[in-house]
Amino acid sequence: MNREEVLQMIKDYPYATLGTVDEQGRPRLRPMLITPADDNFLLWSSTHIESGKYKEMKNNPNVELLFWDKATGTEIRVSAIADVSGGENKKSKMFKINPKIENCFGRVNNPIFVHLEFKPTSVRYKYKGFCGYTEVL
Repeated sequence: MNREEVLQMIKDYPYATLGTVDEQGRPRLRPMLITPADDNFLLWSSTHIESGKYKEMKNNPNVELLFWDKATGTEIRVSAIADVSGGENKKSKMFKINPKIENCFGRVNNPIFVHLEFKPTSVRYKYKGFCGYTEVL
């Protein structure tokens, strides 16, 4: 897989498992709908201001996202720094890129709507089985 193929797989399979760490140092995982914001693996999502993941990322912004293609067994892991500061401009763009979030938040300026941005520090993939990962970023 090359860089473009990895990015295309993220677009084709936008649900990822997001890993964070809680205040007691315990790992926490949950499925998330992820939207690529550019071709450099900048990823966006959203959450509710009262969610545990929002609080965990405010406390420790180091996260990992796992994308998986069930048909081929291919995995993509994105290590990233989460930015939960959002802003009206990014929220508006998020509504345009992913109109599904309107069902959750209704409007861009909803005070419970948190824009999540994941700035990648590493992107790697592996094929099905016990093989090693290949870095693409």
